[in-house]
Amino acid sequence: VFGPFERNISNGGDRIELQNHTGRRMNVLDFEDGEDWPVAADGSGATLAKIRPQAATEPAANWSFSTQVGGTPGAANGDFPDEAADGLMISEVTAGNVGSFWVELHNPSDQPVELNGLILASSELTGRDYQLPNQTLAPGEYHVVTDAQLGFQPEASDRLWLMSADRGQVLDAVRVGDRLQGRSAQQQQRWQFPSAATPGGENVFSFHDQIVINEIMYQARPQYEQAPDIPFAESDEEWIELYNRSQQTVDLGGWSLSDAVRFEFPQGTLIGPDQYLVIAQNADQLAALHPDIVIAGEFSRRLS
Repeated sequence: VFGPFERNISNGGDRIELQNHTGRRMNVLDFEDGEDWPVAADGSGATLAKIRPQAATEPAANWSFSTQVGGTPGAANGDFPDEAADGLMISEVTAGNVGSFWVELHNPSDQPVELNGLILASSELTGRDYQLPNQTLAPGEYHVVTDAQLGFQPEASDRLWLMSADRGQVLDAVRVGDRLQGRSAQQQQRWQFPSAATPGGENVFSFHDQIVINEIMYQARPQYEQAPDIPFAESDEEWIELYNRSQQTVDLGGWSLSDAVRFEFPQGTLIGPDQYLVIAQNADQLAALHPDIVIAGEFSRRLS
């Protein structure tokens, strides 16, 4: 063991670079405590652990959490929860601090699972653990725990951890949000937003994959200098094209583009089967270049 190192690793995500003796970057990790990064590593005592040492460092998909609290410093990373195959998991959870709260556990395996003494703990309420009853969960069976049973009501952004009775292992975790969440068996047990609450039953979803981002212009050709009166100038032409790959007309009212740009589709914005729709940074400029296309409006911000 070497150290100590200077500074601290941020609880909200950080960047760590490995450099050799000449200052050359050898490896880099940019991790977060949200998005696709494992929730269980954020405060439960589990570590953020790479699933396969030979895999690329950057993608969040190559990282999981150590089931063993405290991790395995100086040794091979231990076992990882195989959410797509077996093991008890948190499968559905309601929004935080909105009416009654409940969390659902599920046994997706073909073997019975003992709940005896397992713990549901909150990141914000130290010492307010809920111990599950002495009960066997049959293959495919669900178990629902209400806020009355928990003795507390989690708020949005709180983390819930499913742990062994001795708190030595973390079995699963979820970050409570501002809307209903559930794991989808169709999406390798990733968290999605169910179309309806189904406590004690299989999660239901209405997936919409008809509309896709099909083409973008993020850096147009500049205006090159033409002596003597036309100077060099960067082009501000930017646009995003959507395509409806389905056989039904889709109402985009209330949909939005976010992150790099911002745009909310007005109510009544329709895109027909096999049709294209464009959102531009400068709608008038784009319409002058392509008068026959359908432009839904202008987005704010810029594409990098």
